[in-house]
Amino acid sequence: MFLGENRMEMARTPSAQTQRYMDFKSRLAEHLHETELTSDAKRLREQKQEARRAALDRALDFTEQCMCEQQLNSLDTPEKNTQMDLGFSFQNLV
Repeated sequence: MFLGENRMEMARTPSAQTQRYMDFKSRLAEHLHETELTSDAKRLREQKQEARRAALDRALDFTEQCMCEQQLNSLDTPEKNTQMDLGFSFQNLV
């Protein structure tokens, strides 16, 4: 018998006390429980990944900021050069 021929009769049972109905009900409950566990595990895994990603972003951002500060501190600005050459800065003149 093909599935498409009599699919409506396959799901029918004479009563809720028949063995076929009880088997179906228990298998459905198991399937729903497994699906719930799987989705909970997936949600937990996604939350952990997001937390790791956020921590990594903060660490990289901090490292990048430190590198930028070091680069800015190591640069000689024209004002610094003038101050070193002349012994004073233009700010003192104003």
